[in-house]
Amino acid sequence: MVRKRRYAVRPSAGTTGVVHATTPPKTSEHHEQSRHLTTVDKMRAMVSDELEDHAFVVPTERFIDCILSEDPQADADVAAAVFDKLTTGQKYAADRWSGFPSDGATESELYLPFIRIATHIGAVLKELDPERKPGTHVAWSPRPDTVLKSLHKNAAQLRPDIVAVIGEQDAVDQMQKDAHWVRVHTPVEVKRAADAKTVAEGVAQLCRYIRMVLGDQLDRRFALGMLLCGSKLSVWLCDKSGLIGTRNMIDIHKQPKQFIRVIMALSRLPPSRLGWDPDMLLITPSGRILPSTDPSVGYTDFRSSLYDTKWQITVQSVGTEHVLVTEKALSIVRAASLSGSGTVIWRVGEKANVEKKYVLKRIWRLATAPTEEQVRSRLGDTPRVCKIKYSRDAFVAGSLDNTEDSIRKGLKPEEGDRVAVDQDRPGKRSRAEAEGDAGNDDASNPEKYIHIAAEDRLVIVGVHKPDNRVRCYTLMETFGKPIKFFDNVSQLLHALKDAVEGHQELWFSGSLHRDISPGNILIVEDDQSEEDAGSLIDLEHGKILEDLMPMPLPCKDRRQCQKLVDWYEDRPGVDVSFEQAEDLLGRYQDPDNVVEHVKKARGAGMSAIREDFIAPKNQYFDVRNTVAASKTRTGTKAFMSGELLSQHPYAHSTDNRPGCGAHDVLHDVESFFWVLVYLVITREGYEGHRRPELLTNTPSLEEETIQNVTYCLFDAADELTLRDNKKDLFLNPEDFKLHILPMLNPRLESKDVLAELVENWWKLLVLTYLTYDLYTPGVIHDQVLSLLRTAIDKIAAVPGESSPRYPQTETRTWEFSPSKRVNDSSAKPATPKPQREESPTPAPKRTKIGQSSSPSLMG
Repeated sequence: MVRKRRYAVRPSAGTTGVVHATTPPKTSEHHEQSRHLTTVDKMRAMVSDELEDHAFVVPTERFIDCILSEDPQADADVAAAVFDKLTTGQKYAADRWSGFPSDGATESELYLPFIRIATHIGAVLKELDPERKPGTHVAWSPRPDTVLKSLHKNAAQLRPDIVAVIGEQDAVDQMQKDAHWVRVHTPVEVKRAADAKTVAEGVAQLCRYIRMVLGDQLDRRFALGMLLCGSKLSVWLCDKSGLIGTRNMIDIHKQPKQFIRVIMALSRLPPSRLGWDPDMLLITPSGRILPSTDPSVGYTDFRSSLYDTKWQITVQSVGTEHVLVTEKALSIVRAASLSGSGTVIWRVGEKANVEKKYVLKRIWRLATAPTEEQVRSRLGDTPRVCKIKYSRDAFVAGSLDNTEDSIRKGLKPEEGDRVAVDQDRPGKRSRAEAEGDAGNDDASNPEKYIHIAAEDRLVIVGVHKPDNRVRCYTLMETFGKPIKFFDNVSQLLHALKDAVEGHQELWFSGSLHRDISPGNILIVEDDQSEEDAGSLIDLEHGKILEDLMPMPLPCKDRRQCQKLVDWYEDRPGVDVSFEQAEDLLGRYQDPDNVVEHVKKARGAGMSAIREDFIAPKNQYFDVRNTVAASKTRTGTKAFMSGELLSQHPYAHSTDNRPGCGAHDVLHDVESFFWVLVYLVITREGYEGHRRPELLTNTPSLEEETIQNVTYCLFDAADELTLRDNKKDLFLNPEDFKLHILPMLNPRLESKDVLAELVENWWKLLVLTYLTYDLYTPGVIHDQVLSLLRTAIDKIAAVPGESSPRYPQTETRTWEFSPSKRVNDSSAKPATPKPQREESPTPAPKRTKIGQSSSPSLMG
C-alpha cells in the first residue's frame, strides 16, 4: 500500500525563485486535457498560477492615453463634445449620471444604469459624426443570471455581470436567446463597494472572464475587461505578458470625461487595437471569408467546435505573404492562458494549393528567445527532429507585433500606490526575495507587481519587469500523433528511441530542447517502412549554446594510470585494470576525485568502474554561459526533473557537476525517462486510452494505490508534490523498485521487457547523478539508447509480441485521449482537484497542500 510522508511547507519551497531558463513551466493540466467540466475552483487556481509575477498596475491617465487612444488630444476633444451633449440632454446633471444609483445600491441595481449610460455615449458618438463607421461594432447586455456558452465542451460555467457584445442591437437580442463567449467584446464585473477586498475579488473574477474570451476567440491577441465597484471603474488588459490595469479607479461621476473615453474606445478603435488578430479571417460554413468582428457573424459560423472552426491565416514576411487555410485545430488548450506562449497549433493547407499540408504553430515567444527555426538551424536534415519550413514574426500595421510596443504602446509599470493591503503569501518567496538572493538591487527594478491569489486576494509581492513577447508563426512539415497514442509497446519504444536520437543530434549541434513531454514526441507514419518513426517537436523553449567544452579523452599518462591500478591493488574488494584507470582518470581528471566517486558509488551499492568503455564521440556545449531570457523555468511540470522544480541538486548528487542549477542535458534525459514511466503506468496501449483503474471514482485499495502514484509523480497541480516525490525517490532509489515498478500496466505486451528497461534506466539515472563526470554530457544519450535498443530487440525476438500498427485515418486533436470509463454511474464525484485529460485520475485521499503536508508515495 502506498503510504504518505508528512512534509513541512517551507517558505523557500515556493515557485518564485530565480532560475536559469526562458519561459514558465507548463502546469499539469497542459499535458493532459480534460473532457470534464472545469470548475470555478480550478479556474481560480489557473488564474492565480498564470498571473503569478505577471500582474501590474499603471497610472490611469497613461493607460487611457497609450492603450485606449490613437490620438489622445483628439479623443479628449470628442469626449468633451459627448459630455456637453449628454449634459444638455440631462443624462448627466448635478455632478452625477442621471438614474445611476447612489452609494449602497446592490450589484443588480447597477447593471442597467451602467448599460444605459454606455449606450447613450455610443448614440451621441453616432449623432456627432454620423458618417464615421465604428472601428468595432459594440452593444451592451446584462448577463448576471445566464451562463455563457463555450465551444469548449468542458468550459467553466461563468456568468459575467455585463458584457459588451460584438455587433449592433440585434447581437444583444441574440445574446439574450443564446449567449456565447465567441461574441463577447469586453466583459464587465460589477461590485457594490470599492474596498480593497472587494476590488481584489472583482479583479480575480474579471480575469476568469477574460480567460474565457481568450480561450474561445482564437483570433484574439489580448482582451480588455472592466471592473465597476459602485461608481468607481478600473480597466484591465490581459495579453501573453500578463495583466496590466489602471492604478487608480475612475469615479464615473467626478471624472465623467475619462469614463466617456473608456466607453468610446471600445467602438472607435479598430479591432486590432482591441485585441483581434488582423492576420486571421473566419471561414464560415457558407464559405464567407471575413473578420470575426463583422456584425453579420453569428456563433454558428464558428461551427460546433473550436477544433473544427476554419480560419484563413496570412503569415507575413518582408515583401511576401503566405496564405494558409486551417483544416483542424490540433492544440488550443493554452490559447486561454493569461501569460506565457499561448500556443495554438493547426493542421493547415496552402490556399493556393490545399493539397500541400503543413502544421502551423502560433506562439508568443519571448523577445529575447530564439525562434524554433533558429534552434533547428544548426541541425542537418534528420527526420528525428521536426522539419521546419520557416519561423516568422508577425506584424500589425507594418510594425512587429509584440506585447511591449504593439499592444501596450510602450506603457510600462512604475512604482506607485499599492492596490491591496494583504502582502502575506504563506509558503512562497517573493520575486524580490529571490532577486535579493541573486544580488539584485530593488532600486534598479522599481516596477511593482501584484499577485492574484487563489483565494481572490491582490497581493503586492515585489518588483519585476514584464516579459516582452512577440507573436510568431512556425510552419512544420512534420506531422504525426503524440506518443501517448501509441498502438503497441514496440511502436512506443521505437518512437522514444528516435526522439532520444533526435535530442542527441540537437545537443551536439549546439541546442538544448528543455521541454520533453509526451506532447512533444510524435509518432510519424513512414510509408517507406513498416516501422513508424519518432520525431521530437516543439523547440520554442530551446536554448542555443555557444561555448564548446574541451573534448574529454581517456588519460594518456601511463605512469599516473599505473599508480591508480597499484593503489587499488592494496585495497580489497576493488579491482581496476589499466584500461579502467585510463577511463576513470579521463572522466574525473584527478586521482583523489576518482577515489571519492568510486567510494560513493560503492556506498550506494553501485559501481563507477565501467566494464564497457563509452567515450564521447563529439564535443558538447557548456550550458552555464548562456544568458537566460527570463528568470522563470521551462518545461512541463509533470515531466521536469526534481532538481529543476526545486532549483537544488538531488541530495545524493555529486558535487562534480559544474553549474548544476542550470537546465542541462541530463535533466532532459531524465524527462524522457518520466515520459516512459508515465505512459507505461497510465496507458492501455492502443489509441491513448487510460487504464480503467485510473478512471473510477470508487477505487479499490489497489486502484487507489495506482491513482496515488500517478497523482504524486505526474498529475498533481502543485509543484511541491511533484518535486518532493521525485527528490525522495532519488534519495531512496530502492523505493522506485518497491513502489513504482509494480504500477506498470500488466496488460501491456512485453511487460517484463518494459519493467527491465524502466529499472535499468532508473539505475542509470541514479548512478549518473551520483557519479557525474566529464564524459556524462557526451555519453548519456548513448547509454540510454543502448537500453532502448536492447529492449526493442528483445521484443522483436518474440513472435507475436509486436502487435500490428493501426494507420491514422483522420486528422485528430493532440490534446484528448479517448475514454474507456468504467461503469460507475452511481458513484459520487471525487473530491474536486485540477482536472486534466478526458477522465482524470481521481484525487487520492491526502492532507491539503499548504497546511501541514504534501502527498507522498511512501513513508
